[in-house]
Amino acid sequence: MTKSNQATKQEWMSDAFWQQPTFDPTETGEAGDQGIYLAVGLALSCWEELEDRLADMFDLFGTEQGGKITNHSYQMGRHMFGIMESSSTRIRMLQVAASLYFGHWWSHKPVSDPYTKLFEAVMHASHRRNEIAHGRATQAEVHRGEGLSKRSGFFLTSPRYAIKRNEPYYGGKWHPDDVLGGIDRSKYRYRMKDIIVFSEKFRLLAAKMLELLIEAAHGEHKIPKIVERLLSEGKLRQA
Repeated sequence: MTKSNQATKQEWMSDAFWQQPTFDPTETGEAGDQGIYLAVGLALSCWEELEDRLADMFDLFGTEQGGKITNHSYQMGRHMFGIMESSSTRIRMLQVAASLYFGHWWSHKPVSDPYTKLFEAVMHASHRRNEIAHGRATQAEVHRGEGLSKRSGFFLTSPRYAIKRNEPYYGGKWHPDDVLGGIDRSKYRYRMKDIIVFSEKFRLLAAKMLELLIEAAHGEHKIPKIVERLLSEGKLRQA
């Protein structure tokens, strides 16, 4: 169902990288549900590591140019960031904090673009995280005729009450040989390997986040290291 679990540094920035994998409605799912449960746990643990990196970034952005993170500022930043339960709200907080932290350098694309693209990627990734976190392991036994039935195998799909994550029951997509019998109209149908692939993508994003966090830290000249590097490469001019 998923083409590859490998990603270049450029791929993580693309919308396609974070799209739901397509699925064949006639394809049978997992023989049991345990693999799905384990994969869900892995994915959510990887996501929380990513969220911790975001909190680290928010802590850093809360310091002034050339300043240091004190225990008080660290605790304050953690509480302010953590009290927001919405990923989209936390990302907006980071965007504002980043623009204040980098100051006039933020208007230069070589400085702001990597962080802006990172925040966009986190928003795309959060949709997949939500599907995994709020999914359910399900299977069906579909009757194909008198005395004939077929088990679908297990998939992670959306619960039916989550309307936005389901096709409309009337007029929605449906295949006559759907292994779930057309009862489950979830827009995603994840097998264990699909969930594991997203876990690896979350880890990749967390690693990129750490890289940009290090580059945002203050260098020898009391300005972010990314600014120092771009100045030395002639890609920025000293203000």
